[in-house]
Amino acid sequence: HNYIDERDVIQDGAQLVDAVTQWHQEWEPFLLYYQRAPSFLKICDFRGEGHVSTLRGWQAALYEAIAAIFD
Repeated sequence: HNYIDERDVIQDGAQLVDAVTQWHQEWEPFLLYYQRAPSFLKICDFRGEGHVSTLRGWQAALYEAIAAIFD
């Protein structure tokens, strides 16, 4: 069928497929985990370029409290 505003649904769909493909390529390989130690919590995110964050004190406690909600 045709839309009243004459949009090109094939082109719109192609843009979506391109965006999903790009996202998929940027986020593989998927590796995301955290390490807990007595005085800190380290989040290791090796998706894309990768990043490691170290949380201490109330920030580490808050992260664990939120994570516990989803366990």
